Amino acid sequence: MQVQKTNLDDFEEEIKKELIKLNGIKLREKTTEWWTNSVKTKVAIAVRNKNELCKIYASGCNEGLTDGSEWLYDLTCREENDYIKNILLVLESEWKNSKNKFYKENIRYDFEKLLVSRSKYRAIVLEANNHKEKEDIVGQLRKCIEQFEDSKEEDRYLFVCWMQSKDERKFDFSVYIVSK
Repeated sequence: MQVQKTNLDDFEEEIKKELIKLNGIKLREKTTEWWTNSVKTKVAIAVRNKNELCKIYASGCNEGLTDGSEWLYDLTCREENDYIKNILLVLESEWKNSKNKFYKENIRYDFEKLLVSRSKYRAIVLEANNHKEKEDIVGQLRKCIEQFEDSKEEDRYLFVCWMQSKDERKFDFSVYIVSK
């Protein structure tokens, strides 16, 4: 299996459109809880814009956006009637902070939860100080995909990276897809 970079599709573009509304905010002016809840709220809005029938499970979102609290992931979107029919999106997030000495290990732990999901879309939200650090982290996570024997062709992974330096405060987006 190969893991190749690809373009964002319409659904991922909708997520991007909502998340970039947070660009420019200084990360450390807000708590990690605020950031996680803001990201989940923006993603929930994107899901509602594209699929009104999807049930969204996440804690901490703006009132009325979700159908229940967290279910397995930080955010889960599923189509259901009396039974789960389909998982549209699962999302995990991990932020740096002074107490998080094992940031890269924690990202990998959260990311490995995405590997086992049979969701159409898998998203990880992370943080990097610069493009090199982002590429290092994404490279390690791509190796996880490549080594995971249950990866299927067309599995999609959306990497959403908060980039904060003196000069920039914005989300960076990339998508990788599994191919033969």
